[in-house]
Amino acid sequence: MDRRGIEALEPLRGIEKELDPARFVRMQRSYIANLCCIVQIEPSNNGDARVLIRGCIKHETRHCT
Repeated sequence: MDRRGIEALEPLRGIEKELDPARFVRMQRSYIANLCCIVQIEPSNNGDARVLIRGCIKHETRHCT
């Protein structure tokens, strides 16, 4: 499966402030995901999770907020 993303020269915190928090979520320090593209979240016992995003490979994240 193809891994898609956008390369940004601006820090994600600046981009995150411009996005609708009802539609986007910050995952880790390097990722922002569109909530409508999240297919599945598999929580683990230690607070980490595996997130399956439509059109992408599974991404492991820590403490998804």
